Amino acid sequence: MLEPEQINTLISLGMLVATLLMFIVTTAYAMITRDQLLTNKGILETEIRKNIVEARLRIIEYGHKIPETLSENDAQLFKHILDSLYEDYRNAYEDACGKYEDNKIDRLRFEKMYKDSIKQLVEDEIHKGFYVEPQTKYTCTLKLYKKWIRK
Repeated sequence: MLEPEQINTLISLGMLVATLLMFIVTTAYAMITRDQLLTNKGILETEIRKNIVEARLRIIEYGHKIPETLSENDAQLFKHILDSLYEDYRNAYEDACGKYEDNKIDRLRFEKMYKDSIKQLVEDEIHKGFYVEPQTKYTCTLKLYKKWIRK
């Protein structure tokens, strides 16, 4: 027969083992969750890059299709389509900058990858009129431009 002190010791040991097991399980879960979060950020960063590159390629591809001489009607149509492609390009950057602002991607890597291209975009003659405050709808892109370029 066990003495009350021995029973208390066994109960304490059992609780210690249970606590250690819970700690191990919690730590493992936290590591798995962290790895999944990093994987999700990587997927998101790849998607951002793909969207920006595809938007740029559509502009280049379309630019090669514009004939040397155009009627006034055709010129207006081509300009309208090209303006739409430029808007898609600006929107791809705005989406990327929004993800940066929401902390959904690696901010340091994003700055290294996109700082120069955001500067070029905002200062480019074709696009700069779209980044004038207060009417701009590209607020996230402009915010990062000001943060990184116009310090």
